[in-house]
Amino acid sequence: MRGAAIGTKFEVVPGTADEEHPIVTAHRFALQGRRSEAVQFELRNRLIEARVEPLHEEDGTISGTVSVWFDVTKHAAPLFLKTTTY
Repeated sequence: MRGAAIGTKFEVVPGTADEEHPIVTAHRFALQGRRSEAVQFELRNRLIEARVEPLHEEDGTISGTVSVWFDVTKHAAPLFLKTTTY
């Protein structure tokens, strides 16, 4: 569902309660002002790639984060199958 997480704290997104989860770490880094690399993780049997960036106020202070998530399952599946086939 598009837009389902708008305004949602990332701790309540299913599967991201673990403090060591890659998306939680990416948000923490963004809140410190660091730009993110692409982060990949599994969510509900889908492979997700996300980018997280700091959200700045007009005066430059960081007031939150903005993230974009892409479902890359279809694109990654052939590579995954190719590398795991015996």
